[in-house]
Amino acid sequence: MLFLLIDAIIDQYLISLESLMLMSGKIEHEIMENPHEEIVSHILNQKRGVADLRKIINPLHDILRQISTDEMDFINNDYTNYYNDLYDHIKVAVDHLDNQRESLTQLMDFYMSRVSIQMNKVMQTLTIIATIFIPLTFLAGIYGMNFQHMPELSWEWGYYGLLAIMFLLGVGMYIFMRRKRWF
Repeated sequence: MLFLLIDAIIDQYLISLESLMLMSGKIEHEIMENPHEEIVSHILNQKRGVADLRKIINPLHDILRQISTDEMDFINNDYTNYYNDLYDHIKVAVDHLDNQRESLTQLMDFYMSRVSIQMNKVMQTLTIIATIFIPLTFLAGIYGMNFQHMPELSWEWGYYGLLAIMFLLGVGMYIFMRRKRWF
């Protein structure tokens, strides 16, 4: 009777483990297709579920280990093979839970690296834009001042010279960034 009861309990644990594994597969697919902020909470909830199931399974795992190593006197030796079979099933379940926990940790790391890559692309674009426009803004700021005694104001080619300098600065920054492979 004890054997049948423990076997039924282990079967329910395996069903719970299978549903956890299916949910992890959905989360992985979601990360690949459309990563969003809610995935982190899904992964954390899944890890909590795996940890809770592990806490529930551990006592039965320990008891079955004791029974299979003949540490329990109330179990007849004729039934030890049956309990060894149960111990193998629960050991497989524990191994799957450990693998699941590790897989969820890897999913979290993968999600974080994907978010980091996306953020780096955005920062790279902003850096390029800032690198081009900061010198131009500096020159425009200087020549936007309303001083009466600026020597360049009386030059006939001063305006065109400033445009040429701004253009050369922009081209120079572009060439520099291309050589550094910033884009």
